[in-house]
Amino acid sequence: MTNELTSGRIRSARKSKFLVFLASSSLLAVWGSQAFADDAQIAKLQAEIHRIEARQQAEIGALRAEIHHLKRHGGPIYATKDAEPPPLLGPHVIESSKGPVHFGFADADAQNTVELTGQLNIDTGGYVGYHQVSPGLTPPGKAGLGNAGLASGINFRRARIGVQGVFLGDWAYRIQYDLGGTSDGYSNAATGITNNGAASGIENAFISYDGLYKHGGPLPTEFTIGAIDVPWTLDEPVGSPNILFMERASSQVIATAFGGGDNRTALGFHSNTDRLWVGGFLTGPTTGQLHSNNAYTSYNPATGAPYGTGIGPQYAGLFRASYNIFQDKANNATLHVGFNFADTFLPRVNSSSASVEGISLSDRPELRIDPTQLIGTNTIAAHGGQVFGAEAAATYQNAFIQGEYYHYIIDTRNQGAAGAVYEATNGPAVAFNGGYVQGSYTFGGRRYYVPGTGAYSGVIPDHPFVLGTGYWGALELAGRFDIVDLNAAAPYYNGGNATGTGAGAAILGGEQTSYGAGATWYPNNNLRFMLDYEHVVVNVPAYLGGPNHYGGTVDWIAARSQFVF
Repeated sequence: MTNELTSGRIRSARKSKFLVFLASSSLLAVWGSQAFADDAQIAKLQAEIHRIEARQQAEIGALRAEIHHLKRHGGPIYATKDAEPPPLLGPHVIESSKGPVHFGFADADAQNTVELTGQLNIDTGGYVGYHQVSPGLTPPGKAGLGNAGLASGINFRRARIGVQGVFLGDWAYRIQYDLGGTSDGYSNAATGITNNGAASGIENAFISYDGLYKHGGPLPTEFTIGAIDVPWTLDEPVGSPNILFMERASSQVIATAFGGGDNRTALGFHSNTDRLWVGGFLTGPTTGQLHSNNAYTSYNPATGAPYGTGIGPQYAGLFRASYNIFQDKANNATLHVGFNFADTFLPRVNSSSASVEGISLSDRPELRIDPTQLIGTNTIAAHGGQVFGAEAAATYQNAFIQGEYYHYIIDTRNQGAAGAVYEATNGPAVAFNGGYVQGSYTFGGRRYYVPGTGAYSGVIPDHPFVLGTGYWGALELAGRFDIVDLNAAAPYYNGGNATGTGAGAAILGGEQTSYGAGATWYPNNNLRFMLDYEHVVVNVPAYLGGPNHYGGTVDWIAARSQFVF
């Protein structure tokens, strides 16, 4: 009888070990099928495996003790009802399994975590070709192709450090500070700067909640408040560690001046399925934008003159929806389309001129070594603005292509002649256009569609580079064409860079066309080394439809060394 009891318990222990193996395999299978699940969820599954293993190991230990007792004393050992269950796995170190490897700490069931994150971009570049159309001729208010040329050099584009994690599984947080950049500030004039002229260091600081789906909701939905990189446009949610070139296309950067982009204060949500992604955000000023003086400019109804001066915040509403209309996971084949819209209903006040709401559109030639912006509208007096965008992308095995088109609209305010007071009446709308297409082919790795962002991942090498193993990581070859046109008719006085004083005045912000090529080596998920080249053509006509008044061509070559965790 004793032997039968002992044998039965041993069979039970073996069965328990089999169940542990089966449960572990099932959990890992689920984890493998959800390649882009949240790190916290993965950590939770790993903790569950550890907890089951700890419990079964305790039971096996008890059975061994019982066998030892039976051999020496005979008779079964009966556990009391008050026996304590085996202890859970305590606080422990966790390792991410998605994208770049990073580490953190979690409690016993991984419902509360603290994870370390960081990113470093070291850029080295030179402007190897610089050809002016009209040497020495620079229109008023322009810092463009003058005799001084463009400065080559080295730039710590990003040097970010931060923490992220979850509270009780449903709440997430992220705090990230950027020590990189220079006093040149960021890429477009719509970005706020601090008193010393340096860009604000707060990159991300937000709280989010995604517990609805975990507790029976129909779709994964996340609500966010704080300073975020707004996932608006197709290329923005890809993330700076994963973008195809060192910088995003100028047409995309200019679109973010209407309320998107990095370090933007926001309140919003997004929801997704395996194919559909929908998100909406109410955005405010960027971090570091000054809060002094008036936040909003109003007008004296008797004179039309503005009350007060100063830098005011910008507020906008953004919406994006996308759908993966075709998916073939066996061949990594996808076809993606989407739409985005932004409405800047309260433009930022410009502090460098008379106090009036305004919008400014500009960018550098897709490299951040020299701060010079070759195209730009200066500040256009405006009471609002919109962007309509369309996006498309596709993958097939190791090939990838994506493109976006933007139609920018600025709702102007009428202005009097130079020196006159500003009028409170609304003027006509002016429109500009831009877009890009870019693609790549990767040897030894691929880009994948990520349902949680409605966009695509960075390159994930099939095998990391380890000397002596025969594996060398992944190599991506890329190309891009980008065009943005900031020239438009503006039938109001002295608007933007008007060259006339009558109703036929125009905004001549310039047209920039860029042709780029690049090669990037990915030794593993944490490192990449980039080499980019671009030929940029700048055209600022003397009048709409006229010859190039000032401008020319710029050729640059640059390299980036990056690590991220």
